[in-house]
Amino acid sequence: MIKKQGFVAMLDILGFADRVARDTEIGGLDKYIETVEELATPYNSLGTILFSDTVLLYTFDDGERSFQSIVSLVSRLSFSLLMEEIPLRGAIAHGTFARSEQQCHGTVVAGRPVT
Repeated sequence: MIKKQGFVAMLDILGFADRVARDTEIGGLDKYIETVEELATPYNSLGTILFSDTVLLYTFDDGERSFQSIVSLVSRLSFSLLMEEIPLRGAIAHGTFARSEQQCHGTVVAGRPVT
């Protein structure tokens, strides 16, 4: 585990269970995933975890540029998803967190900013 000071954004898609329950919304789920992946790709200074209705973004340090990057991506995601009628809520926190990245097991992020 790597312990770091940094910023973490947790975003939650609103009404996700209803979207999944409606067969006609499968295309909407694809759009949600594609939008997150497309917008996050240029931000190589941020880590991204997408799990069900949760988007977790994290920085690799707590510098000013990292803060600006995470704020920029959260803003772009909020706007783009809302334009696709996919509302979300969330917050950005700062603090120490542990991060484990293993190609075969994915990424684990845990700590005070994630709770």
